[in-house]
Amino acid sequence: MPRPSHPRDRFDDVPDLSRVGAHRAENPHLHGGVVFLWALASTALLTIGGIALALLLVR
Repeated sequence: MPRPSHPRDRFDDVPDLSRVGAHRAENPHLHGGVVFLWALASTALLTIGGIALALLLVR
């Protein structure tokens, strides 16, 4: 194998991780409850707002 002409740096050694890649993200299963609660709150807010707006326009 040819010898590289550049000095070694911290990227030459690959760490032993289960998730690899330049765009490593957090485990998506950790925050599923938070996402569900945001979706539930948004749905409730939009539904209540739509009903209130419809009742105001009927008057």
